[in-house]
Amino acid sequence: MATPRSIAHGRLGFLSSILLLPLMLSLSGCGTIATTFQSESQLQQDLELKASRCNSLPKAYSGINYHACTMNSKRPLTPTAYLYWSFMVVDLPLSFVADTLLLPYTLYQQQTKGHTEL
Repeated sequence: MATPRSIAHGRLGFLSSILLLPLMLSLSGCGTIATTFQSESQLQQDLELKASRCNSLPKAYSGINYHACTMNSKRPLTPTAYLYWSFMVVDLPLSFVADTLLLPYTLYQQQTKGHTEL
């Protein structure tokens, strides 16, 4: 028989899952969102601030390439960089899925506009 405490705990777990879902979805595919829906000038400025060594960024699978460009930085590794890298480990598979879902759109953009020059 279910006790009032177990019922309350079950509801709380369900509610916390619902509240965390938008947060998780907003973080998923962050590299893809940053490269697909930002203007090229914003993207160039963002990678310049991160001291990327990349010269250009392809439109297809841009989220994965964005993370590669971010990791290929001229800056030395700091504790903040390690924290960012741990975020990227979580975000890379999500960016891969988002890049794959957006592939028809990004291939069209690649064909018509070419790489984003940095």
